Amino acid sequence: MIIRLHLTPELLRFYDHLHAQSREQLGRISHDMLWKYASTGRLWTVLENGDPAGYVIANDTTRSNRKTRYPAQLRIYVACIDYTARRREIGTALVHAVIAHHANRDIDAVGLWCAEDIEANEFWKSLAFTPGPTRPGGRKRRRTLVEYRMALHPKTTRTLFPTPGPT
Repeated sequence: MIIRLHLTPELLRFYDHLHAQSREQLGRISHDMLWKYASTGRLWTVLENGDPAGYVIANDTTRSNRKTRYPAQLRIYVACIDYTARRREIGTALVHAVIAHHANRDIDAVGLWCAEDIEANEFWKSLAFTPGPTRPGGRKRRRTLVEYRMALHPKTTRTLFPTPGPT
């Protein structure tokens, strides 16, 4: 079952525990940021047998009043599934539920950044996300980050990673 929960101290401890398992891959998220994401409806939780098994933090769309060469996107900031719950389609169901929730909000694509040296890359590819441009990661780990996008409409597929025009 995929839900958005009110953040309680017990649930915050679960997120801390789960995030600690994957901190080397995900980086750090402070309690203040978790509270902010939860209070603004951007923190999604998946339950397995009534217990939290993972979460996704996503924004609303990037649609704005300014012109952009990129489609309106749902951005996924963090996706984290408990090690004991992996390989059981829980992460897939959670990501699909978040996307489905935003499907009627005039978005054309879903995008995220992922460190190129972690196993999550295979997960995103298995969900039909297309790898695109890379950028340098943080100063501490000096990783390369890969941008992944998934078109939600056929017309968007050819414009997922537009090439810059003349300036």
